[in-house]
Amino acid sequence: MTHRLNRSQKLIRSQKLYRRIKRNTSRRLHKPINGSIKRNAGWITISIHGTPFERGFAHGYLLHKELKRVRAILKYLVSTYYKTTLQEYLETCKSSINHHLKTPEWAFVEQELRGICAGYKDKTKTTYIDYDILVGWNSYLSLAKKYGDKDPNNMSRCSAFIATGSATHDGKLLMAHNTHCNFALGFISNVAMYVYPENSDSAFMMQTAPGLVNSSTDWFITKCGIIGCETTITKINYVPDFTVGVPYFLRIRKAMEQGRSLDDYVAMMMDKNAGDYACSWLFGDTRSGEIMRFEQGLKIHDIKRTTDGVFYGMNSAFSPELRALETTDTGFENPESRTGARNLRLEHLLEKKGLTIADAKRIISDHYDVSQSCENMGPHTICKHNENQEAADFSPSGATDGKVVDTKMATTMSFEGIMGSSCGRVFRKRGCPDAVKKHGNWKSVIDDMPKHPWIRLQDHGSNRPHLDSEN
Repeated sequence: MTHRLNRSQKLIRSQKLYRRIKRNTSRRLHKPINGSIKRNAGWITISIHGTPFERGFAHGYLLHKELKRVRAILKYLVSTYYKTTLQEYLETCKSSINHHLKTPEWAFVEQELRGICAGYKDKTKTTYIDYDILVGWNSYLSLAKKYGDKDPNNMSRCSAFIATGSATHDGKLLMAHNTHCNFALGFISNVAMYVYPENSDSAFMMQTAPGLVNSSTDWFITKCGIIGCETTITKINYVPDFTVGVPYFLRIRKAMEQGRSLDDYVAMMMDKNAGDYACSWLFGDTRSGEIMRFEQGLKIHDIKRTTDGVFYGMNSAFSPELRALETTDTGFENPESRTGARNLRLEHLLEKKGLTIADAKRIISDHYDVSQSCENMGPHTICKHNENQEAADFSPSGATDGKVVDTKMATTMSFEGIMGSSCGRVFRKRGCPDAVKKHGNWKSVIDDMPKHPWIRLQDHGSNRPHLDSEN
């Protein structure tokens, strides 16, 4: 029997509906969100556009759930590996990093950070994530050397390569990368962020974590045709100086947004270099087919360019001068070292000509251990697995993703990626050591990671600004 509403009930229902529509309409009119969000296979694809503050607002509003985790993760990381309190760490960031953000050159980043805070506050009605936390979050890797970082995986991040010419099946660019890091940071770096500044030529996408204004995993594609990634250079022997030097996350963010050529990237990364994130940067220009390996320390840098060949990275500097004078690294060609083993394996795998996307996925997922001359999901492989070591050497770290892109995909700023690890392994905390002296109470901030597939990531946002290249 159908229940019929009387006149009074209909009036009450219509009034409630009117109030709800009015409230939602008011929110749309007075608090526009310049962005969109989609979740799939462990990834979060987010599109943000407008002024720096508007972009930040959309970032903070749409990623409010993920941002809530940032404070706890940052507190865990600095207390466990930097051996300091969160408050002391944030004070250090204020004294060493904040003065750069107050200058006109970096005002756009400051405004974006303040927008993230505003968007988060608007959505959650709390200030749990504030400006100081975000500055500290963005500065985490820059301050590793200052605190004598006790987590070697912070500065031994990533395996990667970039190829062109006869090295690829179509003569165009092909790039692959996976991130090696603590799972607390790696598993939250699942954001494919599409950024559309007011100048449409400055559009770019990057893999990142909520609250960051750069990539941190260092994987990006720009509308103007530049693609890039990097592998860090381990065991630097100097302490960065931020009195004049600018932290890397500001310099690479500026390059992604304002750089139009490979030369621009070198110039912007060299300008006021603080030496805080020594890297083998792998850049490519899809328009010319040229690729570059730009190795940057503090005072020493090295540049190699080609339109026919391959460059790769595995955390040792290829430049003998940089390696000898600005690092204590002795593992470059040593198969018993983690960098040396990956160096020898990548050199072998990349001898093949005519590389395809399928080849790139296979290489970045490789488990052959040169030190043992066999397949072994351990710490010496391209797809690194520190979590599989014995209890005494256990570390909640290793490969946390995989990405591949070619010139065709880059024209729409799309790529193929897998979250969790390049090989798609399942990670479960049960059975792993609980609180570990070297890694603290890691289970409190790290979730299980299920098996995810490789998927195509691209921006499908309905309010995405028009891209001329898609005409």
